[in-house]
Amino acid sequence: MKQPQKIAVYFVMALFFIMITAGGCSVAKKPEPSPTVPSPQASPVPQSQNKTLPVRNMPTNNKELNRISKMLAAEAAKVSGVKGSTVVISGNTAYVGVDIANEAEKSRTDRIKKEVARVVKVKEDRLANVMVSTDADIITRLKRISTGLSKGQPLSAFNREMAEIARRMSPNTPTTPTKPGTSPRTTP
Repeated sequence: MKQPQKIAVYFVMALFFIMITAGGCSVAKKPEPSPTVPSPQASPVPQSQNKTLPVRNMPTNNKELNRISKMLAAEAAKVSGVKGSTVVISGNTAYVGVDIANEAEKSRTDRIKKEVARVVKVKEDRLANVMVSTDADIITRLKRISTGLSKGQPLSAFNREMAEIARRMSPNTPTTPTKPGTSPRTTP
């Protein structure tokens, strides 16, 4: 190849490379949002309907959370077929470990767990989620955490263990009954 042809080939290749690079790096074009014009016929919402209900958060004080947890555990233990229960509250979720009397059959166990979840939610309506388990390992972990919290340890001291409990209890979705009498879903 002659020298002028080589230069021309290199020039064309460089030009091609620059065009590809510049074209590939352009900003994605997005459709412009259409302006929203308020309807002149829209009437204002009456003041009484415009109010939002106040959000009722769970307390963050460890003593108060322990008191609520113990009260909920006592209420859960009153459910027919339950020998004992342990409750740990984390955020707006209650993790409930339930000892079932006489190794009940699965259908009865599921009914007991649903009833426990319903009772806990009714007794403490600030909870968004109630997760119930009859798994012996989870119950043991919840008891250990509850004991630590009762002794004044912060819940953050149990973050790793709570994450494991939440992971193991959440495949079946936490319960979120909105009204008494609804049928919450529970975990094993």
